[in-house]
Amino acid sequence: MLTVTLALVLWASRDANPPQNNQTKVTHMSISLTCHLSSLSINSGDEVIVIPVSYGNVGDSSLVYGESEHCNLAWLPMIATCEDYGQLKLSDSSRSVCSIFLDDVNSSLMNNEQVKKEKDNAPIYFGKSYYLFKRDSFNEALRGEFLTDTDCIARVSNQERLLDIEKIESGEELFAYLAGASLMDVNQRSVQRYSRIVIRKDIFDSLVERQYTEHKEKTTQRSREYVSTMATNTNPSVDHLQSRVAGLVNGSQKLAFAVTNTARYAAYAAKAAGINDKPLENEALVESIVLWSLVARIYREVGKSFYPNVRRHHDMEPIHALSSVIVEKVENKVSNNLKYWAPENGYDAETQQQEKWND
Repeated sequence: MLTVTLALVLWASRDANPPQNNQTKVTHMSISLTCHLSSLSINSGDEVIVIPVSYGNVGDSSLVYGESEHCNLAWLPMIATCEDYGQLKLSDSSRSVCSIFLDDVNSSLMNNEQVKKEKDNAPIYFGKSYYLFKRDSFNEALRGEFLTDTDCIARVSNQERLLDIEKIESGEELFAYLAGASLMDVNQRSVQRYSRIVIRKDIFDSLVERQYTEHKEKTTQRSREYVSTMATNTNPSVDHLQSRVAGLVNGSQKLAFAVTNTARYAAYAAKAAGINDKPLENEALVESIVLWSLVARIYREVGKSFYPNVRRHHDMEPIHALSSVIVEKVENKVSNNLKYWAPENGYDAETQQQEKWND
């Protein structure tokens, strides 16, 4: 049976090993990473979940929980391994998923003169305009997280301030640019910075096993059904993907739209290739959709922002102390709830269990 992966239908497949001869220097932004979910350190050899995010110039006083107009998931979660100096090596299973986002970036990367020319010559342009700026006097990527919108917009008109690069060659190179929010979507009025959050997979997996096993199983089944119909469904629904497949009531609509467009293009490409009756199989895409659903739900339920603002603490004692206090308070609350909603107070056992974790 013919198996067609998403990357092969839409884009030329990429090598499992990234190119080694990239002449543009990528400055690796840190020698260690912090788990965005737990605030614990990530060490060399740790398996991680990497999620590209986009955000505006949000001040420290702004509070953003989950997804909002200020901070969105830019693409699906991917699996990688942390290496020395905080570098991330993409897993082979996630390369096809990463290639979709990478090709989208490269197709609108204004550092490429041909791409820039096509945009300038277009009567109307509604696409993104990605830029990588360079450090003064060095052909190295400039960190964008501390640049003002005004400064970014001014740099666009000066070709000499753009990084000398035609395309981003690999997922690893993309992750390095995202580490310092060097990749930006700039128009005449606003700037979107692209970064990434990194989660330790062992912590994430343990949490899912303890709390979200049923959600994972249902989402996996629905995602497989969704992906298997990609080759024949030329009109996939954003709402169907977001609410029925991923199980998300609010948020993540921009990402759902991007994934739905991917599905639509895959369907047309499959039809053009004469493989209408063949399911489009991609277990990596299923895995990423499931991770997206789980991450979005967890962050919503614990009230955590996708804003990439965590830093390594070195000292685990404050984290342990906070966790101990929270556990103690939650256990006391649960105990009081069970007493209040007890059958001797006129409530049935089902109601007691429903109210057990109510805050």
